[in-house]
Amino acid sequence: MPRSIAAVVGVLLVATAVIVAIAGTALVAAGAEIAFLLVLVALPVFVTGIGALAVDAGRR
Repeated sequence: MPRSIAAVVGVLLVATAVIVAIAGTALVAAGAEIAFLLVLVALPVFVTGIGALAVDAGRR
């Protein structure tokens, strides 16, 4: 269980990015062109989440 705010935010951002990327990939495969933006948006959210987890790890 994460103990700091940075860890909680990091886990939530990474989980959200993974869900959005999977949904976007499924919609792109179904032929919805606008859904490709979901995949592009998921990347910076994922990177931000990893950064928050790195900040938490650096504090320990």
